[in-house]
Amino acid sequence: MHLMRMLLATMMMLIVLRGRPVVHIQTEVNNLRFHCHSKDDDLGNGTRNAGEEYQIRFCLDVFGRLLFTCHFNWESKQREFYVYHQAPLTRTQPYCVRVWPNLECYWRVENDGFYIPQIFVPQPGDWVKRYWI
Repeated sequence: MHLMRMLLATMMMLIVLRGRPVVHIQTEVNNLRFHCHSKDDDLGNGTRNAGEEYQIRFCLDVFGRLLFTCHFNWESKQREFYVYHQAPLTRTQPYCVRVWPNLECYWRVENDGFYIPQIFVPQPGDWVKRYWI
């Protein structure tokens, strides 16, 4: 039992040291409607217009199983996907970038799809398409 408590305490400390992730969803379309949720948290519905950003801030799951899904729609277009998938402590998902002490994930919504940055902090012209509409 003592070993289990020590293991759990170590895992919690690693999670705290890794920082608190933030998912940034920037939009270049008007009237972007979305609904985001994880298994434990329903963030409800939201709407953003071109030039605005929505942020999701959360604590990591001790067991590394945190998934945040968002369903997006505007005009007659819609798409649903994981905007954040917590990987084991030794891996990073290809669309999430480690910036100590936080994990920053950036998404950009354009009329033809969803984009991610090529580098740690997105700069103009550094976006590549991840999902098509």
